Parts: sequence; structure tokens; C-alpha cells
Amino acid sequence: MIRKLCISDLLIVIITLTLINNLNANDNNLPQRLSLEQFIDSTIVNHPEIKNSQIKIISATENSNNFLQLKPMEFIYQSGNRFSEMIDRDIEIKQNFGSPIKWIADNNFNKNLILEKRTEAEILKFQLISKVKSAYYLCVYESNRIELFKKLKQSCSLFQNDSNIISILQKTILEAKCADWQSQADMVYNDFLIAKNNLLQTSYINADVEPNIEELKIIEIDASKDTSIRAPGKLIQSNFENKLLLAKSELKTANSKFYPEIMFGYFDQTINKTGGFRGWEVGISIPLIYVPQYKKREEALMKIQMANNSLLFEKFNIVRNTDRLYIQLNKLFERLNYYYDFALKQADVLEETATKEYLGKTINCGEYVQSIEAAYKIRLDYLDVLNKYNQAAIELELYVY
Repeated sequence: MIRKLCISDLLIVIITLTLINNLNANDNNLPQRLSLEQFIDSTIVNHPEIKNSQIKIISATENSNNFLQLKPMEFIYQSGNRFSEMIDRDIEIKQNFGSPIKWIADNNFNKNLILEKRTEAEILKFQLISKVKSAYYLCVYESNRIELFKKLKQSCSLFQNDSNIISILQKTILEAKCADWQSQADMVYNDFLIAKNNLLQTSYINADVEPNIEELKIIEIDASKDTSIRAPGKLIQSNFENKLLLAKSELKTANSKFYPEIMFGYFDQTINKTGGFRGWEVGISIPLIYVPQYKKREEALMKIQMANNSLLFEKFNIVRNTDRLYIQLNKLFERLNYYYDFALKQADVLEETATKEYLGKTINCGEYVQSIEAAYKIRLDYLDVLNKYNQAAIELELYVY
């Protein structure tokens, strides 16, 4: 299951950050090892994309507090022969307060915008957690392959100490086989370095850290197979529902521009050198040309149609992707059962029997090499299937966590 950072995790976060900050001071220059939870907590706290998503929420919230954006106040001063032959003075102050309908529409739009930004931030967090988890288990997979090749290379010591091998052809074949195993081990180590670099890049850690040394195990997820509850209401679908609400809010904002705006004013006049002519005025502002407003309305209607199409398409994709991942997991799980019930046991028997008989001089070196290779191929194939299963399970968590 995907974890959320809570108050109880703060101590872990502090310890993780302290550890990462002090890595460069490590005297032995060995990479520090972190657990999956420490990688995830560090990502949630430090990743720039998560920080930017929080900034977007703050920005949308601040804009919602300023939804009542008034037009500039007008201050007009006039002096001249406006009302009489004398020099008259006229002072007017006017303020356009806009349309109350637009106030409501803007407020509704801003609320939906905040909801969208919050949902996007949650989706981003879960997607990053999923990527970190995927990269972490890929590193564990590669480290398990390294350990297998270390054990495989130990078999070469038996050949080097075998005084019964006097044939130049046999020695050449065995040396070539040991060189091949060494080459494969080097390739696996480079694969580990690539996976490690991807993990550091994904989790945004600028330090020499590695996952904990652990055995690659199957990932268990608590996922419902009920199609009526596994897709609807999840964050990914909710995000597209929010976009549809936002498009509808934009349409209401566009429609609000057809309504008149309210204007208030105050004037103070002097006529014929006689002052005291004061009063209040109220009026409405009605647009005479509606072409720009109609264009905005048509654009909003098209956005609603596109948002609705995207929502339907996303619902479809969620169901199809979930079904695909379940089928894939079932297929891989059946293959894993084959390894658990038969193949891995067979690999142990092959290695133990071949080593015993080779040391007992009952089989030659060629038969021993063939048996050892067969045993380790089974184990390498098992790790490959298990890694594919875990990667599919991590992807499925995005839909059914």
C-alpha cells in the first residue's frame, strides 16, 4: 500500500535528512544504506515538484481571497465655464463595483481551481512515491543478481585447484567459461549502478546512498477486484472530474459578463461661485457589443466538451489498465508458483549434487559446469519474473490503493 507522511513519521524524516546531510563527512567513503521508507520520506520533503505543487495551492488560495477585484476608482476634476459664465468647479468620484453575478461565478471558479490544485498535488505525490518504490525494488533486484553471480564465480576456484584437469582443451574451455561469468557479473554490476542512479534521481537525493541489502520478495497489495469500487472515486479520476467542474465554472464566468455592472459615484460642484452642490449617483454599465462575450462563452463550452471527453476516456483507461495489470499479475504469479513449488528446489538439488559428485570424482568438470549453469539460470530467471511481478504490482497500486 502507498504510504502517506503523517506526524508519526516526522522523526524518521529528521533522521533521514540528518543522515543524508552528513554523508559527505563519512570517513570510510562507503555508501550509506537507507530503507524504502527513508527514500520516500526524503522525496516527499525535498522534491522540487512537490514543493511547486504546494506553491500552486497557496497561489490559488490567495487569488481566491482576492476574487473581488474592482476596477480602478475614477477621480475627475473639472474647472471652466461648464454651468455658467463664471469659472465653475466640478469634482466627481466614481467606482465600478462590477456584476454581483460575476462575483459569485469568480468565487465558484476559484474554489474549483483550489480543489484541482490540491488533487493534482496528491496525485503528484503518489506518482513520485510509486516511481521511488519502483526504482528502489529495481535496485534490490539488481543487487540480488550481483549476489548470485558472486556465488557463481566461486565455482571457478574448484577448477583452478583441480589437478586432474590436464587437457589444454578442457583448461581453455573452463577459462573461457570463468571469463564469461566474470563478464556477466560486470554487466550486472553496471546495471545496478544505472538502477542506483535512477533511484537517486527519482528521489532527488544528491548523495551516495543505496537501498538496504535485502532479499527480493514479492510485494503484496490490498486491491479489490470489484470493478464498481476500484476505479470510481480515486484521485486520478477525481482530477478529471475537477477539470470538468472548472470548465463549467469558466462557462458561468463567461456568462456573467452578459449581466450589467453596478457603479456608484459622488460629485461636488461650484456654480457661479456658489458651492454646496453635492450628491450621489448610481448607475449600471451595459455592454453594447456582445461579440467578445459570445466568443468567450463558445470557448468555455468547448472546454466543457473536451473535459467531459477526457473524463470518460480516463474512466475507460482506469478500468482497462486495472484489468490488464490484474491479468499480468495472475500470469506472473502462476509462473512464480512454478518456481516456488518446483524450479528453485530443483536448482538447489542440481547445485548440491553436482558439487558433491564433482568433488567425489564421479562427474567431470564439463558436467559440473553444465549443472551449475542450469541451477543459476533457474535462479536468475526467477528473479526476473519476481521483478516483473513487483513492478506490475507497484503500477497497480496507483489505481487500487
